[in-house]
Amino acid sequence: MLGTDLNGKTLFIGNLQHSKMYMSAQVWKGYDALGSDESGWQANHAWVFEKADKDNTYYIKNAESGMYIGAIPGENDKCVPLVADKASAQVYTVAYAGKNGYCNIYVEGGTADLNALHMVNWNGVVRWSTTADASKFRLEDATDVLAAYNKYYTVKVASGGYLNAEDNNVVLKGSSVAGLNYCWHVVKMADGTYRFINAKNTGKVLASNGSEGDARATLQSPALASNDATYATYFDGSIKLDGSSASQVKLAGSANNYWNKRGDNLGLWNNTAAGSGNDAGSNFTFAEVVPSDDILYAEYNTVQPGTRPTDISKYALWYNVPVAKTGVSDTWMEYALPLGNGQLGATIRGGIFKDELQFNEKTLWQGGTGNGGSEENSRGWYQNFGSVMVTDMSKAFSLADDTKPVKDYVRYLDIVNGVGGVNYKSSDDATTYNRRYFTSATDKVLVAHYEAKGTDKLNLKVTFMPDNQIGAGNVTYADGGATFSGKMTLVSYNAAYKVLASDGANITTDNEGIHVSGAEWVNVFLAAATDFDATKAGCKSGASADDIAATVQGRLTAATAKDYATLLNDHVAKFSGYMNRADLNIAEVCTDKTTEELLTYYNAAAANKSTADAYYLESLYFQYGRYMTVAANLDGSIHAPSNLQGIWNDRSNTDFWHCDIHADINVQMNYWPADPTNLSEMHLPFLYNIIDLASAPNSPWVALAQKIKSGSKGWTIAVENNIFGGTSTWFNGSIKTLGAWYCDHLWRYYKYTLDRDFLKKALPVMYQNALFTKSLATKDANGKYEIKGEWSPEHGNTDVTAFAQQTAYQGLKDLFAGYAELGDESPVTAAEMAELEDLYNNFDKGVWVENYNPGGVNWSEEKPCISEWKNNKLSDPDHRHLSHLMCLYPFNQVSAFATDADSVKQFQAAYNGMIARKGDVTGWSMGWQTNTYARCLDGDKAHYNLQRALRHSTSYTIAMAGQGGCYYNLFDAHSPFQIDGNYGCTSGVAEMLLQSYDDVITILPALPSSWKNGSVKGLKAQGNYTVDEEWSEGKATAVRITNNQDVDRQVSVRYDNKVATFDISANATLDIDLSAGLPTGVNKVVNVPVSTIKTIYDLSGRRVNKAEKGVYIINGQKVVF
Repeated sequence: MLGTDLNGKTLFIGNLQHSKMYMSAQVWKGYDALGSDESGWQANHAWVFEKADKDNTYYIKNAESGMYIGAIPGENDKCVPLVADKASAQVYTVAYAGKNGYCNIYVEGGTADLNALHMVNWNGVVRWSTTADASKFRLEDATDVLAAYNKYYTVKVASGGYLNAEDNNVVLKGSSVAGLNYCWHVVKMADGTYRFINAKNTGKVLASNGSEGDARATLQSPALASNDATYATYFDGSIKLDGSSASQVKLAGSANNYWNKRGDNLGLWNNTAAGSGNDAGSNFTFAEVVPSDDILYAEYNTVQPGTRPTDISKYALWYNVPVAKTGVSDTWMEYALPLGNGQLGATIRGGIFKDELQFNEKTLWQGGTGNGGSEENSRGWYQNFGSVMVTDMSKAFSLADDTKPVKDYVRYLDIVNGVGGVNYKSSDDATTYNRRYFTSATDKVLVAHYEAKGTDKLNLKVTFMPDNQIGAGNVTYADGGATFSGKMTLVSYNAAYKVLASDGANITTDNEGIHVSGAEWVNVFLAAATDFDATKAGCKSGASADDIAATVQGRLTAATAKDYATLLNDHVAKFSGYMNRADLNIAEVCTDKTTEELLTYYNAAAANKSTADAYYLESLYFQYGRYMTVAANLDGSIHAPSNLQGIWNDRSNTDFWHCDIHADINVQMNYWPADPTNLSEMHLPFLYNIIDLASAPNSPWVALAQKIKSGSKGWTIAVENNIFGGTSTWFNGSIKTLGAWYCDHLWRYYKYTLDRDFLKKALPVMYQNALFTKSLATKDANGKYEIKGEWSPEHGNTDVTAFAQQTAYQGLKDLFAGYAELGDESPVTAAEMAELEDLYNNFDKGVWVENYNPGGVNWSEEKPCISEWKNNKLSDPDHRHLSHLMCLYPFNQVSAFATDADSVKQFQAAYNGMIARKGDVTGWSMGWQTNTYARCLDGDKAHYNLQRALRHSTSYTIAMAGQGGCYYNLFDAHSPFQIDGNYGCTSGVAEMLLQSYDDVITILPALPSSWKNGSVKGLKAQGNYTVDEEWSEGKATAVRITNNQDVDRQVSVRYDNKVATFDISANATLDIDLSAGLPTGVNKVVNVPVSTIKTIYDLSGRRVNKAEKGVYIINGQKVVF
């Protein structure tokens, strides 16, 4: 623009040094000044030049606000002000800056070397010398760009999905236009190329980065040149803005490098076929639209906060700012509140104007039963089913101004009752609005209840939005309801909803949705199903598409026949029945802080972590893990484990490890809290998936074992799995013993429940996995069996690993213990077990000890630590995995209660090894460490890891360290969201308070010093006991133990390093006063004939194989030998 008269021209002002930034107008209350940022192409970055008296001098006015640039400040680092009128404005000279295309903007006669506008990178323009690069500006014509803002376009790809911006990422999602981020302004440049501005994230342009399927589209500064080496922001091709036919868009100047849909991403395809018009993934249709209110606005303009509801449970998450008003880029990950009944998962975000009910179904997976190959036929992805959008059409509140605000807004999730809610009031306080949400534990439907009490009535529009990645057919609206269906690679599916309203309301249906007006209440019922059945061949039930649809409609019919109160009460009774089994009391609800405020307060200062608010948050987090255990597993008829995000996922084909069944720690951790926190039924969906797939005809797990080693017997699993048995190939040949870890869960469930019928089903599966271990193992020079060529998850070194040895040995140990437990009832024969005796008796357990110094605080010399590899030294103390410490937790191969010298040495080495792992890592790793430190009887270190897990994470993308913690909805952060950390921390709290892995109930084994007073009820101990505990000033005062078996027994109890044994009758409760320490539980000491001896313990509670001279606990009694 230099060399021309600028008078009357509207220009963007870029910068030489800060090449991506533009000058902007910051117009705030009490602060009007020049700013700088990368969102340059919008009206508040455009400037009108008005000629002053002399040549090349101008008044410079902001195109949006009409304010003028004021005088240069009299001090450095102070932003140049904006003034309201021309009379107060400064006259600026615009002159060539000594570099082609750039000018200085300065005041004639001003302070020498301090008279020029100078851009800084902290959102400002200050004074400085004309010679500085940051004082040299580039002027760009803004006329065509601002004109482009008058038109809005949507861009739809033929293969499914709309071009939209999620924060700065551009993706292809959605079956309908759900917001302003789905709209684009199109600028045709003077050279005939095109640039695309997102209508919501204004000022930045669409940019392609990378090549082919790995290319990713983002939003970048429009200052990028057409020849920029990193980002392409100029496009051409066959672009038809009138929508008359599909467009093929390519990188400007390229021959064939066209836009192409890759998953949810806008990638590239450098191929002539992409421009042919025959490829659906490269055909984009532009449509000019006039945005309606539900596109232009995400939420009402003004929402006033409310207070914590008085009618919700002690354990609840609550908030008083709508998510659309929080400004975060990923409102689902940060704020979504999960509901679930073990089959349907749903999340709510509590929007008032637009209420999105996002939902999942536990078995809706893309993938098959293959091992490797295309993802569609192997591991695949856990899918997002879609959303029901409920839009408020009442016009009771203001969208564009604050004249009619929403009052007293609150949203919450009651985790005891499994009910979400939103409350708010009308602007005149004459109407109270309540919304309630639950995934029915009894009726297999999602229920959303909307109610208005007062002068106003409800006017709602209800629409279906299937996820665009699941190949859904068209939505059919009819008779106050909607439905759609489709098929993935393996499973077929159907989803439907039905809308009911109060008497006198008007319900109409058209091809845009269901419309309700004049209602006092509205109920939306959603059901969904697939044809998954793990008990059948190929995990398919055999149901036809019509059968699936009939199942869904049958559930809706049954639910809508009941009144809302009955549905709610039935659900609450069942759901709360599980939640109320256990309760941790270390603080009452003593706070008026929202959950977000509570988490912020918790992390603001170290002292805050020793307050009642902090203890309440920690107990809430414990119960939240239990809540999500129930919500993800309540429907025991579905034999499928929860995945990396439980049963909640808002993005199909996600890059976040495919939201898969990750078996080198994650899926196992999902089920750690089930048994000890009195939710053993919730373990069964995982366990029956193991039994079904391991024993199925043509089992994919058997095929995997044979692929890993030709001719092998038995079965195993991969690291990366789906619910059908399909896997990726990632390290399958060098992490081979994960099946043994699965088997430990079968045994773990039995130890807590003593369910002999279940063990009879599980034992043959455990036996078959042991045969695979036998197929892998060879003897070393010392005659010990080892498994070679292993890789320690996910740490490295191909070697004989502690992880493989410990997991494989645990599988053998559990098998032999289960066989002994069943005796003559065992479905595995004595001859079959005999085949494994040499392997079991001579297996290298992998509990090796080496001297190691990881460096850092508290390490001045080498200390004995458990080795990770048989032939390699320990390394990388910051790593997130604790693969060599499986022996400590989840197994019990080393114990803090050991008494013999070798075992004591191994335990100390494990404890040292825990301390040596000191990285600032992932949320789930913190959960694991909470458990391992509890097993080390170090309550304070266990508590420290719980505290770390409650840090707020600011990342929504994959970070392997430094972002572990949680989000404001208390979702665990890897980052991103990964639910295993929630479960791990809940399990860890249970381990702090109660341990029973050695068949002795240990009271408060790792109580944190800061939890001085409290109680816990309803924890489970192995042996099918329920345990309540009370403590004061850090000391146990009472314990109550309930025998849940129909037989009289003796129970051994440990407290403060002492063990006593007590008689307990069938289904009876034993109360023990611990205020003076553990009383003796033995009334007499007797001699017992050897022939009657079943189990022998020493006085420390350690199981021994043979009694020597002395006193032992035998058959629950103290006995003299």
